[in-house]
Amino acid sequence: NNAKISVELFLQQTLDYMDFNNRSNSCQRLLQHCCHTLQASGGIVCSIKDKATKMEPLFYYDAHNHPIGKILCNYTWEEMEVYFGEDGFSICSDLNAIPDDVFHEKNTGFIKSAISKVITINGQDEYLLTFFHRHKLHTWTESEQDIIVQTSKLYSLLFDESF
Repeated sequence: NNAKISVELFLQQTLDYMDFNNRSNSCQRLLQHCCHTLQASGGIVCSIKDKATKMEPLFYYDAHNHPIGKILCNYTWEEMEVYFGEDGFSICSDLNAIPDDVFHEKNTGFIKSAISKVITINGQDEYLLTFFHRHKLHTWTESEQDIIVQTSKLYSLLFDESF
């Protein structure tokens, strides 16, 4: 099952809670809203400003309250950026098909499918937005990717101190 919501409706719903006076709360609610919209098990936002430092989650949501575990936390952006296209996406419908030595290591738990999008601020790659499905394989549709692109743009506004 793939999410069946338009980008326009998704963006309209974000207006209900976007608050630039409480950016942290808006960031957490945006992550949760996007997970619900995508019917994803969870999502994470990490800082990638320092390419050589292991990524630490800034925001995390899991629909079933699973602890974060080792999702992305064992990796640096330096190690991972080779898996991203020029569009800022890394998409994997079946993480079991990836060799163990690749950044989506199998011991991350029950994660079967994931999609990540770089968040840029003023032309710089600064954050990473990731959504995942536990327990099921998932092919990420163009519509879902569009929602993720718009979500990354909203995060870039929320994280931009000058905005």
